[in-house]
Amino acid sequence: MAEDRHLPADWLNDAAKSFVPDAGRFESWRKYSHLEVLIADAPTLFEYRNDAAVSVMQDWDLPYTLERARSRLAMQAHLHDVTAGEWISFAVEELANPGEVIGDVACHLDERAAVAEIGYTFRTQYQHRGYAREATSALVDHILTIPTVHRLEASLDPENRPSMRVL
Repeated sequence: MAEDRHLPADWLNDAAKSFVPDAGRFESWRKYSHLEVLIADAPTLFEYRNDAAVSVMQDWDLPYTLERARSRLAMQAHLHDVTAGEWISFAVEELANPGEVIGDVACHLDERAAVAEIGYTFRTQYQHRGYAREATSALVDHILTIPTVHRLEASLDPENRPSMRVL
């Protein structure tokens, strides 16, 4: 029998975040995060990941092409939530501006679902405003509900002080 590597959809349960009854969706006081918009929004992902001011502290090379954005999103199209052995990205939108992706948070769960690696990327105009901290916090809350996870990892450039504050 095939093992179900998907997590339950009941991620978040504190008063500041209300669960939306679809896997991979959650709300907090000023943003809405979900998976589906990224698949349709490769041009937006391409735009902010190709921005030199955004990518300077990331580990990808420029130019970040539209085809690369589409390929990255196609690789996760079959996923509904954090899944062992896979990377998954969640789009982050402001509740006040639905449909406008302001950034993304991502998670890779190793094959044994024991180690989770996280990352985040936000459009320049949404940096230094607490969005990365809020979205990353919600993602970490979710990851920590997975009983097999015993380690959470993130890497950053030692010059990236704002990213240190997120973690």
